[in-house]
Amino acid sequence: MSRNYYEDMTSFEDWDKSYDEDDKSYDEDMEERPESESMNENVLVAHARRELNLIGEEPDTIAGYLKVIQAFADMGHSGGSAMVAIPTINRLLQFENLAPLTSNPEDWIEVEPELWQNRRCGRVFSTDGGKTYTDVI
Repeated sequence: MSRNYYEDMTSFEDWDKSYDEDDKSYDEDMEERPESESMNENVLVAHARRELNLIGEEPDTIAGYLKVIQAFADMGHSGGSAMVAIPTINRLLQFENLAPLTSNPEDWIEVEPELWQNRRCGRVFSTDGGKTYTDVI
């Protein structure tokens, strides 16, 4: 039976013990947050919150990132499945294809006369309707 990769430490308190006690800014940040955000928070979400705060990210942006990270944590990945899911999610977020591109006309849109762009991977262009194509990156 696989173990949830993000549940190795059962609570935020367990995870928090791994940080240096001299990190005053972190301690102050913890004191400012409501208990629901600090003590009952998933370890991965807590890690992300701390890192985002350390780089001075805006609170609204942090909240958005944390929603995505919480959704990922809620999927209950084991260490092995997380290593597969993260690159897949990354490719999808970058609007990249997962399956090989084809010459299927439904996958190509003519953006200029004699220039087609792939609908599944927007950085790929063709001059022959997708029979051959170039990845511009």
